[in-house]
Amino acid sequence: MRGKVIVHQDRARGSLLRGVDLITNLVGPTLGPLGRHVVLQRFDAPPLVTNDGVTIARSVEMLQDPVTNQGVQLLREVASTAEDFLGDGTTTAMLLARAILHASYQRVVEGASPEALCRGVDAGVAAAGEWIRSQARPADGRRDLARVATIASRDGHIGELVADALIRVGADGLVRIEDDRAYGIKLEFHEGMRFDNGLLSPGLASDPRLGEAVFEQPYILVADERITQVRQLVPVLSAITEERAPLLIVADEVSGDALTLLVLNVTKRRLPAVAVKAPAFGPDRTEALRDIAVLTGAEVLGPGTGRVVESAGLDQLGRAERVIATRAETTIVGGHGEPASIAARARQAEAGLAYLQSEYEREKRRLRLARLAGAVAIIRVGLDTQAEQQETRHRIRDAVQAGRAALTDGIVPGGGTTLLRAAVAIQNGHDDEEASGRAVVRAALEAPLRQLAANAGIDPSLAVTRVRSMPPDHGLDIETDRQVDLVSAGIFDPAKIVRSTLEIAASVARACLRADVIIANQPSPRQRRRGHGHSHDHHNNSATEEAAAVG
Repeated sequence: MRGKVIVHQDRARGSLLRGVDLITNLVGPTLGPLGRHVVLQRFDAPPLVTNDGVTIARSVEMLQDPVTNQGVQLLREVASTAEDFLGDGTTTAMLLARAILHASYQRVVEGASPEALCRGVDAGVAAAGEWIRSQARPADGRRDLARVATIASRDGHIGELVADALIRVGADGLVRIEDDRAYGIKLEFHEGMRFDNGLLSPGLASDPRLGEAVFEQPYILVADERITQVRQLVPVLSAITEERAPLLIVADEVSGDALTLLVLNVTKRRLPAVAVKAPAFGPDRTEALRDIAVLTGAEVLGPGTGRVVESAGLDQLGRAERVIATRAETTIVGGHGEPASIAARARQAEAGLAYLQSEYEREKRRLRLARLAGAVAIIRVGLDTQAEQQETRHRIRDAVQAGRAALTDGIVPGGGTTLLRAAVAIQNGHDDEEASGRAVVRAALEAPLRQLAANAGIDPSLAVTRVRSMPPDHGLDIETDRQVDLVSAGIFDPAKIVRSTLEIAASVARACLRADVIIANQPSPRQRRRGHGHSHDHHNNSATEEAAAVG
């Protein structure tokens, strides 16, 4: 069993901050248009070249000092939280967290109460957040969206594609990022409800050469049950045969004798029919089946709904203008469901979107909304190497999230300027120790601009002084070192991301400040072996120590 290290906060502070610094010293130089990349060695894949803050943070481990490792984990938590809730802004959030922690610990050493300090930090963050919200202006159509997405991805072509996608599907619409065998990055739109599962048997294809079935005006059976017996399908197939219409079956499972019967009918040209497996799993599958039913005007059949497939007739089936089923996917175009019912179902799905905790869950909900709306944007990525493919997908994802944030909450001047100017909203108040916390936030708000300036070879302190003396909306164009009207120059950020990075950074830093004792795991023997030979002098924040941390 691995041992534990128990250290009181006053003794652990230095080691903890070294872990925090180690991460930010790696991710800080990647920030902004002149930021650099980091090469990550991976044991099971080719090296990855990236400037994505959360990817870099997740690749770092400190193997020698368990308390320093807690500082590493703290910044990884900041990055992961920003990734989950925002999809972008991870590096800025980590820089703000480091600045808040360093300044706060200095105040504690000078005698400030951690609790009062935290209250001051809370008040400062709240005031700055409200000021940032008040400065937001609506994104001005496609041009602003393209610029936001270009800044997030550092690629003009990606920015243009993301803007086109979001204009078409909306802020809550689905933009999927998929690998492609063909070289290049391109955008596609798919009309209708599309899901990944396709033909359950090649024998169901109406065009065996293409391996697909295309039906006009089909009936649609939606079943939350396993269909394995011939008797389950006989009543429906008899009714469909009389109508001389095609049939699509979407069910938990269609197999055994039931699938054999369908294939036999298709091959002998008695009945054009196709069966596909319902999308998703568990509760998500149940919701997907209900969505398909509402879109097509069908009833969901199954033991839990009061009517099983075996007792169903034409009245329980839905209709659509067209169905295309391939080996990999199914698309339903022009469902005959009631528009009011479809709209109500979409509102129900959309209402819970803001309360979902992870980006993964939100993306699944957007997928449902996109299916109901009948529009999906797909950005296909085909590049030379796996590493290039993965890094580009990361940048596209960041661009999509930044574009969504700009659509929902507007934009503010970028280049670290809005955070810097937000300090004017933070007043000291009457409590001296709380005033110290507010001062911590005011100082921390300089951190992103300082890092951007440093990455451009500009003196950070001089950059802060210059921007403070400029008119509102003006700031530094980091690439040219000139004063510009930032919004007119196309240098702006989504207000939601600017505001939320500060809130996330402060939240994690505040939790650390309130902790009095750190309990950490001793490194395992395997970790000791991996770390053997690297610097053990934890007072020397050297390149050797940083190199030891990347794995």
